[in-house]
Amino acid sequence: MRESSIEICVDSVDSALLAARGGADRLELCAALSEGGLTPSVGMLMIVKKHVKEQCAELLSAAAPLPCTFHRAFDCVASPEEALDTVIRMGFTRLLTSGLAPSAAKGAALIARLVSLSAGRLSVMPGGGVNAQNVSQLVTLTGVSEVHASARGPRRSLMAVPAGVSMGAASDERCWLQCDPDEVAAIRRALSSAGEEGDAA
Repeated sequence: MRESSIEICVDSVDSALLAARGGADRLELCAALSEGGLTPSVGMLMIVKKHVKEQCAELLSAAAPLPCTFHRAFDCVASPEEALDTVIRMGFTRLLTSGLAPSAAKGAALIARLVSLSAGRLSVMPGGGVNAQNVSQLVTLTGVSEVHASARGPRRSLMAVPAGVSMGAASDERCWLQCDPDEVAAIRRALSSAGEEGDAA
């Protein structure tokens, strides 16, 4: 069984470097991960709208010959089977989806169906809550060959700030989420173990 690859979504140069150090195969550079991750170029909200299809065509043309992934906007569609055909016809090589569910683990059944329906015409890549604890089962249940994860963990500033001093943010300004290379490595180990078990079977 071929080992699955890992795509890590990052929203900073530091996270990109840490993801690479942890063993990521590919990076998705996006903005506002706290909002679910926003595509920094073309906002694709509804696949069925004509103007969005035109924007997708422009994006694909501008990116050629590089492969393009259709974002999780897919998870807002009414008919995933029809939307899958549209994404394939437009020329995307990869679909990022949680299976129209709050997490990829909860959407595993639809993700497996999309893998079957795509019949190798594009890669279906689960994303949304993918971590070292669930990635092996997710790959087994869906038959995917790659996964998408943010692999984030808390990071605390080393800057000493006097007690009670704040810059006005509602949350702790000295703590933020950033790609954790240990979590990337743990996902890699889980995928490797799953691959070895598949080979043994």
